[in-house]
Amino acid sequence: HPMYTGFSIMGFGLALGLGSWWTLILAILSMGLLALRISFEEKMLTEQLEGYRDYKKKIKYKLIPKIY
Repeated sequence: HPMYTGFSIMGFGLALGLGSWWTLILAILSMGLLALRISFEEKMLTEQLEGYRDYKKKIKYKLIPKIY
């Protein structure tokens, strides 16, 4: 999910650039919502997209290599 990774980096970069704790909190919350969306999306793709199970076997991490 390159778009999700880019969105996450942008959120944290925005918080650092603004120097705002509120923006950092929003970035962390948005990461949680993004993780939830990814889990729903993975379930839907597994059920409806032929060959996605094989793809998941090759690609272990969804968002951050070696972490998630």
